[in-house]
Amino acid sequence: MCIPKFDEEDDEHDPEEYEMADVPAEAPQDPNLVHKPEAGGGPSQPQPHDYWLKRGYFMARIHNIPRTHKFSPLECEDRHEDVEGGIPVENFDVTRLTYTNLHEFGKHLTRIDDVWTGAEGDKQPVAKDIHGKFATRIGETWFEPIGPHNFKGIDLAAEHQVWIRGQMVTQDSVTARPRDCLPIEWKSMSPLQRREVIKLSIPRLKNVEDAKLARTIPYTIIEEDTAIAFNFT
Repeated sequence: MCIPKFDEEDDEHDPEEYEMADVPAEAPQDPNLVHKPEAGGGPSQPQPHDYWLKRGYFMARIHNIPRTHKFSPLECEDRHEDVEGGIPVENFDVTRLTYTNLHEFGKHLTRIDDVWTGAEGDKQPVAKDIHGKFATRIGETWFEPIGPHNFKGIDLAAEHQVWIRGQMVTQDSVTARPRDCLPIEWKSMSPLQRREVIKLSIPRLKNVEDAKLARTIPYTIIEEDTAIAFNFT
């Protein structure tokens, strides 16, 4: 699946332009660093600090503190709804995108597309190094809001519309396009690529449906005004 990426924190930028290399190894000086006093009363030193950030139609957890396990939004003390434009965790869909700096482990571990449910199993280790120890990493974890059933006067179910990464897309029984693949992506694929996308989508979409059933917290759609604020179209 082709996942959009953002090159800046500005919601107006083209999502296809974002590169993981642009993710800062350290958070900005203010307000996303905490300061720890030096021993002996010296000047405080900035410390790496994790924080929430709204990225287009995603809520992202920025990981500046090295970690070994995948991230669950239930594990942090600071609340994502307190961030400007943030939403409660009940509005997060079960899909999860994990971006890491583990390039030496292979491309498959620099972007991990999976699900979360609120259970302890969400916090699995990402990888082990050559010594068998859990690999530490920084990066980001992205969560997508649950889109509204009605949007700008359109009843999505009645009009055979679905949400795909913030875009309202017609999904009927005629197309073989997986329901998480955008039409613009589908049109650009060769027949061979389409067959591969269909093959890979079967277990992925089953995992999503299973995660919805296993979810341990409420599954609540966002309101229309919130969707608009998240650049849903």
